[in-house]
Amino acid sequence: MVVDCVKPAQKKRKGRPARAADTTSTLRITSHDALAGTYEVTLEFKGVTGSAVDSVTTVVTVGGYEDKTFEVAMKTRRPSTG
Repeated sequence: MVVDCVKPAQKKRKGRPARAADTTSTLRITSHDALAGTYEVTLEFKGVTGSAVDSVTTVVTVGGYEDKTFEVAMKTRRPSTG
């Protein structure tokens, strides 16, 4: 499950500083049984048009009946803004 997504950079606006892009997504994996397991998780990052802009694969180990939250970072570091 994706908990939090990439956010594009924001330009400086009246009374607010500029904000750098957040190029990470937070994911949560949940084990529904007593067995621990190691899983390969692939996340595809999509731009505003719905086309893939990056893809990252990571390995996550989760214990029995455990919730694990982890972050995955884009390789390109440039989320598509349109």
